Amino acid sequence: MGRTYKRQANRRTKQQTPVVVSYHTPIRIITIIVSILLIMFGLPGMLLNSIGFWFASVMARKPELTGFDAWRQPEPSSPREQRALHSYRKAKAWFARWQDFDPRSPIFMWTVGVGATFASLQYLFAWYTNTTNTLWMTWWSLTGTMIGTSLFLAAWIGAKHTSMTRTHCTFRPVKWTKSRSTQCLGFALAGILASLLVWALTGCWPFLVGLPCLLTPIPITHSWKAARSQFTADIESATMLDRWIQQVKKPSFRSRPMMVTQTQTSPSGERMFLISVSHPNEWVNQATRDDLRPYANSENLDLAFVFHGDDKLHALANIAPLQTPDPIALTSNKVSLMVRCNMETARLGFNYATWPGSSILLPVGYSDSKAAAFVWKIKGPQPDWMQVQSSWLRGSTDGELGDWGSLIGLHMIVDPSYTHGWVYRGEIENISFDDDKAARYRFQQFSTTTDTKHYLSLISNHERDLDTWDNALKTVKLPPPVAILYDNAERFETQDWALQVTPMGISQQGGFQATDYMSIDLRPAMGDSTIADVLGMPNATVRDSWYTRYFRFVQSVPAVNPRIPTVLRSVRGSSAAHALLAQVIASRAFASILKRPALVGKPEQMSNTDEWTLWRIPVELTGGVTPADARRAQPRLKSMMGADIALWQWLDASHVILWAGNQCPTQTNQWRYPQCAKQAVKLLLDDAWAQAGATTKDGRSITTISYAPAKGTLKKAVFTIPAGLPPDKVESCVDGFCSNAGFSYSKTLPSAQAGQSIMLVSERMPLPEYVEANWNTITGESLQLPFGVLDDGSTAVWNPHDTPHLLASGTTGSGKSSVSLTLVQAALRQGIQVAVTDPNKGANDFRPIRDKLIAFEDTLEGCCALTSWAVSQMRYRVQLITEHGGGDYDSLPEAIKPPRLLIQIDEFNSLLVKDKSKTANPLGDPEIDNQNTLTDWSNGIRTKIGFNVSTLLTQARSAGIMLLLGAQQLNAGDLDLLPQASTAKSMLGRIFLGNGNTAGNVSQNNVREANRLLRQSARNGGMPKGRGLYERMGRSVDMVQCWYSGQGEALAHSCSQLPDAKPVDLSSYMPAKPELVGVVTPADNDRVQVSLTSTTDDWILDD
Repeated sequence: MGRTYKRQANRRTKQQTPVVVSYHTPIRIITIIVSILLIMFGLPGMLLNSIGFWFASVMARKPELTGFDAWRQPEPSSPREQRALHSYRKAKAWFARWQDFDPRSPIFMWTVGVGATFASLQYLFAWYTNTTNTLWMTWWSLTGTMIGTSLFLAAWIGAKHTSMTRTHCTFRPVKWTKSRSTQCLGFALAGILASLLVWALTGCWPFLVGLPCLLTPIPITHSWKAARSQFTADIESATMLDRWIQQVKKPSFRSRPMMVTQTQTSPSGERMFLISVSHPNEWVNQATRDDLRPYANSENLDLAFVFHGDDKLHALANIAPLQTPDPIALTSNKVSLMVRCNMETARLGFNYATWPGSSILLPVGYSDSKAAAFVWKIKGPQPDWMQVQSSWLRGSTDGELGDWGSLIGLHMIVDPSYTHGWVYRGEIENISFDDDKAARYRFQQFSTTTDTKHYLSLISNHERDLDTWDNALKTVKLPPPVAILYDNAERFETQDWALQVTPMGISQQGGFQATDYMSIDLRPAMGDSTIADVLGMPNATVRDSWYTRYFRFVQSVPAVNPRIPTVLRSVRGSSAAHALLAQVIASRAFASILKRPALVGKPEQMSNTDEWTLWRIPVELTGGVTPADARRAQPRLKSMMGADIALWQWLDASHVILWAGNQCPTQTNQWRYPQCAKQAVKLLLDDAWAQAGATTKDGRSITTISYAPAKGTLKKAVFTIPAGLPPDKVESCVDGFCSNAGFSYSKTLPSAQAGQSIMLVSERMPLPEYVEANWNTITGESLQLPFGVLDDGSTAVWNPHDTPHLLASGTTGSGKSSVSLTLVQAALRQGIQVAVTDPNKGANDFRPIRDKLIAFEDTLEGCCALTSWAVSQMRYRVQLITEHGGGDYDSLPEAIKPPRLLIQIDEFNSLLVKDKSKTANPLGDPEIDNQNTLTDWSNGIRTKIGFNVSTLLTQARSAGIMLLLGAQQLNAGDLDLLPQASTAKSMLGRIFLGNGNTAGNVSQNNVREANRLLRQSARNGGMPKGRGLYERMGRSVDMVQCWYSGQGEALAHSCSQLPDAKPVDLSSYMPAKPELVGVVTPADNDRVQVSLTSTTDDWILDD
């Protein structure tokens, strides 16, 4: 008896509640007694019996119950109340089911047959005892007996099929079936024939109804027995469940089950049935199971509730003995297997917060003629099969926390389709499968095999591999792959090692991508495999596209193989296995160094021999990694890959082709593809720029457009400068570029195209250290004056047409005087008149060829006279050109054209510097006055010379007059002392010899390049005598090695075949001597006295 609660009387109620009295029992007793007496007197007593029992059910009253159940519903509190309630329910069960009286029902037909047969027996008794004249033989008595008996029997059967349990059970209606229709008709015919025979012999007409009605339902007997067995089983289930519920003190569910149906049992004691409930969720949870479980366990039973598909009004109860049956016996009985599977599903569902559903099991495999393997589906709230695989199958056997099937001796594996599972006992190898039946359940995308045994073996391997992956990914909180495509696995082998490639898929949940798995070092978790890496999987249907939910897992076979190369410099070969290994090594480097892994494509070997290796590897950066990031990480990437060379061919901001290996030879015959050799050389240059720091903030670097041989040993390289890279930065990186690229020499050329840079480069210094003058280059066909060799091996010439004047400067001992001698000698050989002046050193270098010169002035006043004469010559020639139609010197008729004139002024910079050391003379000392007078006179001459030179520089070009100015290394502002200095300087070409400061010695635009060229030359053997820079007017600078044309006697001998020149008379241009105190200077009537003495600021050019 369960716990009940007695109702307490209301003390305020003055009158007691009237006691409920039910008279159904006396009515039924009296009815039975009277009906027996009527039958004894030949009257239809059964009719009265039926009426009496119906009246008793109507008069029955429910007893007053003084107890309460857990939900505060009335409940018997004593055995007396329990008996009274039971009697009430039995009385109410009579004539309660109107379907029991349905004339179409087989049972009602049978009751009619029984009633008619009873009436027939009454008739035969009277006929046999010869009492046919009694009431027993009257038609109304027989008819009343037949009807009364039929009704009473139908009501009795209905009452027997009405449950007395608290949870209701229903008797399944028995209906006619088409499958038994022929048999029923046969029995009906037999009954009709038999009844006709009896009637003919005895005249007993009730047999005409009784026998057919009795015999016709006989074929339906098995249905009635099944319904009866089902009802009995339901009653047992309801009784069992009511008994446990009655003992629960504080139930988790809000109400009792309303009905129990569809009970199924097994020989080993498992039981499964449906319960009708208002809230299935309250029953299919762990709390309800835990409420009832202790009372079930006390009866050596266990229970669990699961959802019955999508049914919202029922739950499926599963009850089984605590003792687990043998797996063979378990799988041999469908109910046992389903109950145990449902209980396992509930257990694991409760452990991992999943609503359990009912099992659907389809046998597909057999062992010893008994079912041994099943396709398992769950009907109801479908669980996440990925969670089932990851949580329900962890390899645990720890009781309630163990894997699915661990408590019942079965194995379960999840199908890779994640729509169902496979349940089996024993070993898969010992099971014979119905492959045709199982075909629809094999996931073709996982494996196309038609052998179910092999398919399940692959799944077992799949689960084992997933366990390995699960352990490997625990620390990084990534889910294991959900699909391992074994059918698509490939094996790549060489003579010494092999690699296995297996495609895998990952879950769409969580937003994870294949690249998330590439940054993990899986080698320790994979048995310390030499190779265990994840590669991206390209999408073959879309160009330059990758799958985000699939990747390729590459593992060495066997796992540990020390013969497998692990650095790119050792991967020599062009087989598919070598290419795959190179891909793995590169991918691992990117994944380890960059903040996000890169997608590495299929590498291609560039070498056609095993002596060197260079792999061409397409790479796609991901996760916001920029070229700048890759540039910064280049040294570490190269080290990680084990490459001596790593070249980057950028296609766009995220795509690059990496050329990595141990060598990059320039000989095309060593390359698999000659055109790739040319591309690699360009990439070497690109890399040299990048290493020199010529990159933008976003990592873009200078790229090589072309690289081809030029003149001599030089090669011409054309580069594209990316937007955002300032020209100053490019210039500052040239030296670093040359050093990285292995060039000893480079020279920048002007480019007409914006964003483009042109350079001449050479691996060694292209200039010789010493060159003898080669006068054979003078042909007389042009006015060019050769004086040295340029970096491309061509002759350096001074062409007055594009560079009218020339400044030759240099450091001490650099050979600037020698180049002046060479140019003067070249001019003489071209028939140009040459005049030389050097007030500072006396023009001693030119003295051996004095007779070849039209003027040789070694004094300051002589220099002034020569420049004044040159200015007058310029004006004369300009006037001559004007008189002959204008133009320039070259347009004059040959008959009147004066010869070209070269004025060589050596140590020119000293002529521009004035003497400011005047001595104060407070005592009027005449010697001091004379000294100061001479200083003023000398400064005036210098001013005059500067004025003349500036005039010649700016105006003499069209008159056929050239200036060759020799000077020591100038300072930046030395030429600014000239009048009209800006214009004058722009008319000069420059030769600067030696390794000094180029400011003032070359034009300002070329200072940076000039300094770089000098530094470059100093780093590669220094600056031999005669080497320097040559800058034509308005052009860039070139490195030049000047000729050596001899000095002294050698110079005189070299020029001995040249005609002597007629000296010009400069006496009229000589400046007059200053008047000194106490000194009388004889008058020279032949010379014009020009006083240049001035103490005013008109001649001072300091400003």
